[in-house]
Amino acid sequence: MKQKKSLILRGVGFLLIILLPALAFANVEDRVGVDKDALMKKVSGLQMPFIENQGQIKDKSVRFYANTFAGTVFITDKGEIVYSLIKTENRQKNSKLQTTRLSSSKSPDSKLQTQDTITKAIALRESLECPEETGITGVNKSVTRVNYFIGSKDNWRTDIPAWQEVSLGKVYKGVELKLRAYGNNVEKLFTVYPEGSVEDIKLKMEGAKGLKVNEDGELEIETKLGTVKMTKPVAYQEINGKRVQVAANYSLTKSEIKNQKSSTVFRLENTTEQNPLS
Repeated sequence: MKQKKSLILRGVGFLLIILLPALAFANVEDRVGVDKDALMKKVSGLQMPFIENQGQIKDKSVRFYANTFAGTVFITDKGEIVYSLIKTENRQKNSKLQTTRLSSSKSPDSKLQTQDTITKAIALRESLECPEETGITGVNKSVTRVNYFIGSKDNWRTDIPAWQEVSLGKVYKGVELKLRAYGNNVEKLFTVYPEGSVEDIKLKMEGAKGLKVNEDGELEIETKLGTVKMTKPVAYQEINGKRVQVAANYSLTKSEIKNQKSSTVFRLENTTEQNPLS
């Protein structure tokens, strides 16, 4: 019987989230003695549903979106994953106070100012290189239903469905991709079937100042707001009904697409010869 091979990319860990727990829950701890670190650890693992766009987001290319503690994540009709990240800082030079807030910015790479604060926003656009065209669908309908009452009555929406996962379908021959969102990360699950090859998986990141793989095997994405990390890939193979973990790493290469704005891509490569993924 043929073995099914699975590759997990677990998490986009946003370092911007680090500023959130100490500030968002500061007053709560002072009043009722709540352990902020424990509270943040608990809520950061909560799964966030992907909300279906039924016109409440004016950009018609957006199919689904999810709110995390680092910002809003959008899934477009082209299968792109857009991370809209916003950071608000106090203007006072001698103040150590900084806050990170969540928002869906209409202009993701912008700077908003008030008398006391300055808000910076960026967008990171992650996409597959040379994917096959497939349908994007919601998977595992959530019990959460969303009502949207912002703006004029014509823009109101009620009973909007939400989903636990979003499937991008077979993005390459024999390679399926699903997405899950949590409080502090987005999880990408690649399933590589016998006819597929992990070597086909190539991702590019637009909006970043630079990419590098650190000593821990994590992918560091340099942005105007700081460093965003992707955890080292976690890969496993099902052998005789058991999951066996195998090694996988990032590999930075040049884009194979001519005139591509983002010339840096990263490739997942298996490093275990005894139990290859492809």
